[in-house]
Amino acid sequence: LIPKTVSGKTIEDLQIRAKTGATVIAVCRNDMNIVNPAPSFVFEAGDTALVIGESDQIKMFERQITVD
Repeated sequence: LIPKTVSGKTIEDLQIRAKTGATVIAVCRNDMNIVNPAPSFVFEAGDTALVIGESDQIKMFERQITVD
């Protein structure tokens, strides 16, 4: 789940791929799937992000992005 600290920020703002190596391929919001979100996609608290990458990249994403 995306924490409040990330709410209002875009994928680009967070530099997810540059910082973690992981790629956001979809976001689930209120039972709706947003597939292949653009770099300008704005996260909201409670969103669930689906990311792909090597296991260490996914762990890095979890540590840097999903920690409140």
